[in-house]
Amino acid sequence: MFRTNARLTFVGLALFYALLAIVAAPLVMPPAYRAMSPALGPMTIWVVEIIFVLLIDAPLAALFVATLTLLVGPPPSGGRAGVKFFGIFLALILLAIAAAPLHPVIAWLALADTFTPALSASLAAFGPAGHGLLSVMFLAFDVTACAAAGVTAKDLVTR
Repeated sequence: MFRTNARLTFVGLALFYALLAIVAAPLVMPPAYRAMSPALGPMTIWVVEIIFVLLIDAPLAALFVATLTLLVGPPPSGGRAGVKFFGIFLALILLAIAAAPLHPVIAWLALADTFTPALSASLAAFGPAGHGLLSVMFLAFDVTACAAAGVTAKDLVTR
């Protein structure tokens, strides 16, 4: 069943794992922001996000590629599959942020009470250029981590 609908399985699995992370994030990220903010100030957002790339994004990309490999066979490129997962995950995060004003639950899922003040502090401290550079470097790190996780998962599952 899964092999005949490989694309549907791909998108369904990616949505499942991405939604799982989005629902879990409000439980673990705000305490991390509160704990680290006094010591890190405007760098809090970047340190917390990097920690959670290593604890959430990359492991979920690996789990996604491993599950996909078991259900429909190995993807042509584990790295590309991991990056595609990240793209779907990022799109859902951005959608939640954009829809946050519509409902309090969506605002909670989008970490509106935590993420927005941390983002504002970083923008105020580093200016638009510095903040933009940090954003690009963070996205490059996240994409690379998800690609590496995908390559690793495919390799481990297909051995």
